[in-house]
This record gives sequence, C-alpha cells and structure tokens, in this order.
Amino acid sequence: MSASAPCIGTTASTASGAAPTAPSGAQVGPGRLLIGGNIQDRRNPKQKKSWRYDEPGAELNDTEIQSDVRDGTDYSANLSYEVPVAGGDLQLSGVFVRTDRVQDENSLEYNEGIEDADNLAKVNANPLDILTDNWSVNGRYEREMLGGETTFKLGYATIDDEQFEQEEELDVEDQVIEGARTRTNVKDEEIQRRDRAQDRAERRHGAGVRRPVFEEGPRHLGVRGRGRGRGRAGFPRPAG
Repeated sequence: MSASAPCIGTTASTASGAAPTAPSGAQVGPGRLLIGGNIQDRRNPKQKKSWRYDEPGAELNDTEIQSDVRDGTDYSANLSYEVPVAGGDLQLSGVFVRTDRVQDENSLEYNEGIEDADNLAKVNANPLDILTDNWSVNGRYEREMLGGETTFKLGYATIDDEQFEQEEELDVEDQVIEGARTRTNVKDEEIQRRDRAQDRAERRHGAGVRRPVFEEGPRHLGVRGRGRGRGRAGFPRPAG
C-alpha cells in the first residue's frame, strides 16, 4: 500500500488573463492549511502627438511627440491556517502584495513641425520608479465560554511605498539641461485588537518622508549619470 503526501492548495494566474485555479486546503498537522499566490505583468504604452499654434489660423509653431509607458509586475501571496485549540478554533492568516512598476514619460519638440534632427528643439525624459510592499497578518480565536461564543481578533498591517522620480529637459538650441530628482519613502502601520465584549481598540502610527536627493538648475550639455540603479529610462531618440 502506498500513500501520497497532501498537496497544499494554491492559486495562480498569468498575464494573459487565464482564470486562476480554485484554491483547496490540505491537512497539515491537526489543522488545515491554504496557500495562494499570483504574479501578473502589466504594460500600458501610450503615444500622443500635439500641434501648437499661437492662435487659430496661424502658422504651425511646433509639434510635440509624447510617449508614456507604464511597465510593471504585481506579486501577491496569501496563507491561512485553521486549527482547533483548547476547545475553540484558531485561525491565522497573512497577505503580501508587491507592486514593482516604472512609469516612463518622454517627449520630443520640433520647430515648425519639421520632425528631423536639425529642427529638434527640446527633449524631455521623466521616469518614475515605484516599489510598494503591502502586507498584513491576522489572528482569530473563537470558543464557547461564559455562557456564549467569544471571539478574539488581533491584526497588524503595514505599507511601505518607495518612489524615485527624475525629470530632465534638454534645450537643444541653448545646449542646456535642467533637471531634478526626488525620492519619496512613506511607511504606515496599523494594529487592531478586538473581542466580542468590547468595541475595537485601534492604534495607528506611521511616518513618511519626501525629500529631494538631487536638484539642479541649468548646466551645460555633457555626460550625465543616474543616482539610483533602478533607473531604466533616459532621453528618447529623436527622429531622423
């Protein structure tokens, strides 16, 4: 006679939008365990073109070609374990979600709408790098006591959001670059405690900081570098 090990329940989906498999629990020790996970890629490219005139009926002043690409991956995982304890039912659960995304906005401006290298007026690059972690853990215990059913709950949740943005504009005619970099890091936490005999007692605390890590005015055209390894964007390539 042979026996197979229980399979822990999982969920999964793909970037193509396929339906996830239904979760199923597995017996682990005296309780039941359920695990789920999901990974999804997201890419949303946009193209835009603008024609600028000083007034209706006037000659074309310039054109602008804009590109906006948002590319990232979302990760999520969850776990739940239920087990009988001391005549009651204990449930432990946790959820984790990560968003890793780059928003890359670029634009090219051409004098009089002549879209070639000789008439290129301005080049703008504006990448935004986002990394957000969001997770929570919760506990719940129920049992018959004191002539009725009593429930105790305890939970903790936190979100950590880090963003790095850089914007630089090249004035081709004046050979000058203007730019700024900003780093944002915000963390927020929440603790919840609750039982059936009393209202929820909640304690919330958090801290956030937004500070420029690099700011500058005009500078002469030359070699440029990046202050963060995650930066993946630069000046767009002009037409022609």
